[in-house]
Amino acid sequence: MSWSIADNKIMKLMKNGRIGFYQCKGQYNRGLSLSIDGFSKMEDVTISPATRIELEPNVWLINYGSHIQLVKYCLTKDQKRCDGGIFFFTPKEWIMFWTKTRQQIQTSLADDA
Repeated sequence: MSWSIADNKIMKLMKNGRIGFYQCKGQYNRGLSLSIDGFSKMEDVTISPATRIELEPNVWLINYGSHIQLVKYCLTKDQKRCDGGIFFFTPKEWIMFWTKTRQQIQTSLADDA
């Protein structure tokens, strides 16, 4: 099952029980996936700018004011932190996700349980 919040941004319920967030740019798809527990920890971060919520180890939901970002950090060989996966929401996309798409995903998860 998949949901779209923009022409190039989709969320997928994956066979392994994770929720994927993907941005399609040309030939490349960039994104990350969350466990059901991580997805359930999401909060509406529009209420307070500069909010950072750790959803699962090294995966953060961050409100930067101009956009909201899901980011998964990884470590390079020299142990420096880098972006391993990233997904951006514009304020309008976040509102659509938070008020509509998130509930549809939760309903699908409950139906699969």
